[in-house]
Amino acid sequence: MDDAQKIALVKLEVERVQRLPASSAYAIHRLKVLNKMLELLSKMRRLPSWRRCLLNLRSENQTLP
Repeated sequence: MDDAQKIALVKLEVERVQRLPASSAYAIHRLKVLNKMLELLSKMRRLPSWRRCLLNLRSENQTLP
């Protein structure tokens, strides 16, 4: 899954959460998390491709037991 697809999925989730009641603590927290995800994804897209590869390798190595 590439970055554009990830951003599209997060934006769809934002639209879904925005339909929840505005006073919902879950909706408020979820929107904060989703907005942070969009921010980080946009920063990742601006990184040079070699840096992105390094970050992906690091995150994959951390998940190994």
